Amino acid sequence: MDCRKFYDTNSILDLQSRAFDEDFLISQMTLQEIEDIKTAYRKDEATKYKARQISRLLDENEDKYEVVGYNTDLLTYIKEQKLLEPGPDNIIVASAYYYQELHQISILFVSNDLNLKHIARKIFGLNTIGTKDLDFADIDEYTGYRVISMNDDEMAYFYSNLDKNIYNMVRNEYIILKNNNGEIIDTYKWGDGEYTKVVYTAFQSRYFGKVKPLDQIQQCAMDSIDKNDITLLFGRAGSGKTTLPLSYFMSKLEKSKIKKCYFVYSFEPLKHARTLGYEKGDHTTKLLYSASIGNILASKFGDLIEVQRLIEDGKIDIIPTANIRGVEFESDSMVIVSEAQNLDVYTLKTIIQRCKEGCKQVYEGDIIEQTDVNIDHLGMRRMMEVFKGYEKFGCIKLKNNYRSEASEIADKM
Repeated sequence: MDCRKFYDTNSILDLQSRAFDEDFLISQMTLQEIEDIKTAYRKDEATKYKARQISRLLDENEDKYEVVGYNTDLLTYIKEQKLLEPGPDNIIVASAYYYQELHQISILFVSNDLNLKHIARKIFGLNTIGTKDLDFADIDEYTGYRVISMNDDEMAYFYSNLDKNIYNMVRNEYIILKNNNGEIIDTYKWGDGEYTKVVYTAFQSRYFGKVKPLDQIQQCAMDSIDKNDITLLFGRAGSGKTTLPLSYFMSKLEKSKIKKCYFVYSFEPLKHARTLGYEKGDHTTKLLYSASIGNILASKFGDLIEVQRLIEDGKIDIIPTANIRGVEFESDSMVIVSEAQNLDVYTLKTIIQRCKEGCKQVYEGDIIEQTDVNIDHLGMRRMMEVFKGYEKFGCIKLKNNYRSEASEIADKM
């Protein structure tokens, strides 16, 4: 028997765009409730925002769902056969049951309301599930920021209530504000009981010249690197997840704000690539010529000779994860953990525990596209879960590819 998901009002508000990954069913009553929520004075701004967003998504994806209507026969059935009042919740559940019986399919009733799930399961015999238990790989993916469109009234309310967490954001989460025309107006960050404006100016580096964020998301990333002890950056190739922290660290190094910059990497061959085998030379030469970190640094500094000079001058150091136990990172140093998507929980935990108070750390990688380890053991995801909301932690998902037009197209392969 076919099975289809039937979303109640709270579940579709919770899921937002994820609900449209496959066809689904909703009740006519849910559409009415969504409209009521958008203007209800008793609802908080976060809930009203969700209602506006889901209304837009429903309008843009009409082919992805079916609305189950209700009539007087259904209302009579609820009252006389099930001995329930025909209120909104009971109408929604009964609509799911009627559709199941009419079309002889199996309905999976999705709700986060415990009482509603009980009615659906015990009285109507429907299979039920909560949104947290749905099989969506990235349903709770945390990006570190939200892009929120506001009309004039909502914008005025936001600016007048910067001490109210109306969007239920976690500490150090960013909010990028857009007006109704889709224009970006401002960027703020939630922390210490208020929203604060994010302002990040350009800086100079001998190796990278004048560096400034290329978009608001990069601005959030730079603010996190500057303000937090630990920053997790993830995104596709060309998004700046290596260049941004490296240029910042080198600027600090050149101004003697720090003593050394460390590069930690996993000494593993690229997925599907062959190893180079035996290499002549000392330890540093082997690291630079036998691992991906050599290519990464050469591309940033111009060539490997310059990288070797910086190492010899004691400005930078390269440490494979195999040697991490014997290392301690000083308070006046900075650490970049490159291609961190390939590191397990234990390795990342060990690196963090080797850093003294005040040591700046950036963990960068591509969680989705470039993972060479079992996704179930991915350390970056676990790190995100554990540190999210910590006062000295920031996380940003970088989106835009600035490397080249060809690399942008290659993302579709």
